[in-house]
Amino acid sequence: MKLQPGQRVLVPFGPQKLTGLVTELNVTPPAGIRLKPIASALEDWPALPPETLRLLHWAADYYQHPLGECLFTALPPALRRGRPAEEKQQTWWQITDRPADLIPANAHRQQALYQWLHEQPRGATTRDIIGAGFSRAQLNSLHQRGLVQHSQSAVPQAATATDQNACQRRPELSPAQQEATSGLPLPGDGFRACLLYGITGSGKTELYLHYLKEHLREDQQALVLVPEINLTPQTVARFRHYFGDRIAVWHSALNDSERLLTWLRVRRGEPVILIGTRSAVLLPFTSLGTLIVDEEHDSSYKQGEGFRYSGRDLAVYRAHLNNCPVILGSATPSLESYNNALTGKYDLVRLEQRAGKSRPPEIRLLDIRSRPLEGGLARPTLQAIEQTVAQGRQVLVFVNRRGFAPVMMCFDCGHMVDCPRCDTRLTYHRR
Repeated sequence: MKLQPGQRVLVPFGPQKLTGLVTELNVTPPAGIRLKPIASALEDWPALPPETLRLLHWAADYYQHPLGECLFTALPPALRRGRPAEEKQQTWWQITDRPADLIPANAHRQQALYQWLHEQPRGATTRDIIGAGFSRAQLNSLHQRGLVQHSQSAVPQAATATDQNACQRRPELSPAQQEATSGLPLPGDGFRACLLYGITGSGKTELYLHYLKEHLREDQQALVLVPEINLTPQTVARFRHYFGDRIAVWHSALNDSERLLTWLRVRRGEPVILIGTRSAVLLPFTSLGTLIVDEEHDSSYKQGEGFRYSGRDLAVYRAHLNNCPVILGSATPSLESYNNALTGKYDLVRLEQRAGKSRPPEIRLLDIRSRPLEGGLARPTLQAIEQTVAQGRQVLVFVNRRGFAPVMMCFDCGHMVDCPRCDTRLTYHRR
């Protein structure tokens, strides 16, 4: 049996067989230790390619975590359980060219289903349709009328004209964005880390889109990390507008089949642009051209349970292993990234102008130490709230404290009561 590091195998463990991963070959066991032979190989190719395997070995050593847990974290749940690394066939439905007026006027749910499918240019699975609130009976009625057709496939149907047109679109940049783009390292330049220090509203996402559109080759992969799952849909929509079916996603809300499908696309070396949360950095990329870490300062890049790691830091090391650039974008960079930029470890590109016609907010500071407060708010604050509400607009008030008041203060002299053991001001509670 010819094996390779990173390959999945079945190993005997008591009365059962478990999934294992090959880490080394031709290793001599310690004296007196008898090893059982591997039962079989699950595939004839490594699930974890060399760069991914080196990344996980480094992470296990750096974060002082068991290697086995690190390796299995990089596999989708289906492969951890020994499921074959193959795509599951699904039934995909798309509308036909027949006119919608074939649906009876009183069949409102069929009309709604037809309209919903019309808004899915790449088709939808039976599971998607049921999940959207429609029934199999409604779907079968449309099928009998020749309004929808189905096929068996593991992936969505071929790109429609809308998706193909995405290849022709180009994001428009302001002069400041164009200048910033010229300072970013290119995919062919090898490993370089760059901090993109762009103020809020400066259009960093448009800059990412332009960068990938202009510089990423057709046969290269790219990884765009976003900090939270709720950022993924809006980011995906913007990227799909320009890249169509080349976009893939990875986050914890995907089911096991969806994760396996995305994992296989990445492992096969398909030229995907993958948008995902922190665990996406562990995927088995084989032709990675560039990495982008959006909002690199965000604390959600840090895994707090099990295999604890920083997705941002692993992205930088992964770029080093794959010999490609990594771009860290933020309006409020982390201290470590900013220090690395100031000391020359990272390139520093600034984007200090807002995109379009947006303007920075007007900020006014109030010294409330000498002002009487009403319900914790000064009179100028209350007036601003009243004026805004009178104009039919909304007001957002942040309250960052516990207790009735954040301090106990004398209005005559401005003295605030401090803790006798430290410099922290005491919070006033009514009870």
